Amino acid sequence: MSRLRPRLIKHLPKAIVLLFVALLFACGSSATATTAAQQSTSVPTAVPGTTSQPTAMPEATVAPTAVVVKNAGTLNIGQKETGLFEAHPRFVSSPRIQFTASSVGEGLVAIQPDLSPGPALAKSWSISPDFLTWTINLQEGVQLHKGYGEMTAEDVIYSYQQFGEGALHARAGVINRFWSGIEGATQEAVDDYTVKVTAPTPWVPVQIFEYMRNLGGSSTWVVSKKQSDEIGAEAASKDIAATGPWQIEDFSSGEFWRMSAVQDHWRQTPYFDELVYWSIPEESARLAGFQTGKLDNFDMAFDTIPVAEKVANAKLVSWANSGQAGLNI
Repeated sequence: MSRLRPRLIKHLPKAIVLLFVALLFACGSSATATTAAQQSTSVPTAVPGTTSQPTAMPEATVAPTAVVVKNAGTLNIGQKETGLFEAHPRFVSSPRIQFTASSVGEGLVAIQPDLSPGPALAKSWSISPDFLTWTINLQEGVQLHKGYGEMTAEDVIYSYQQFGEGALHARAGVINRFWSGIEGATQEAVDDYTVKVTAPTPWVPVQIFEYMRNLGGSSTWVVSKKQSDEIGAEAASKDIAATGPWQIEDFSSGEFWRMSAVQDHWRQTPYFDELVYWSIPEESARLAGFQTGKLDNFDMAFDTIPVAEKVANAKLVSWANSGQAGLNI
């Protein structure tokens, strides 16, 4: 950690908050947490290295309410590996998916404490009794990054078709069959805020909501079709216009991602001006960064918890019902 910059020590908040974050998969939670703001705004330099039975016609009823906050400072998070920043649906793969979904991107649904899908970019939806026709109603007024205007149904259809066709996402096969019509499904932008997908065979809802959700390694998000049309998907991937509370500003492969807060975000403006994900492969180096105040939060092993809790004013935060499960054959 010899190259970790000491700029944060002078401006440490009274309480350093340790967030122990479990990346969420099919049985995850949508809860979030924040720390007290630091006062440094320097540009970073590199740090070395169970599903339930399907029910027809589910309807989301409670839409998120925008929260306006005054933001300041930089939130520094140490990650084991983030990889080179790639955020276009055609080119993104793990481990970038989970980090993009927790910052730059947003899903159509958010998993609620009871593990059911709740509103996110989709404010409501309905499924026909035969599970063939899905109608998704989008939030209105959601702004895309980089000045690309309001998110529309065309952006949603484009994004999911790109996830499927790129074939790098863990659920690309399922996404492709649902969104690209290779088995006869059709996708229609009924209007700017309504998407209708009609499939030739029934779809179990858990298969669809599992990848439409926000956070976790099988998350997806919506990007600007206009941006990719203008500058090409490859260029857009490095400077993506999505809808999350953070937008990408700079990155260095194997070193950091630097993101700025989206002001007046439709859901909630971040509490910080800036978010930096640092790539720090060594557990001991991440721990040292937290102990010395250069990191506010870090990816850690369970065995590290007792040591991290000894840091003055450190706090461990956890959520019920969060976890990870999988079956591979």
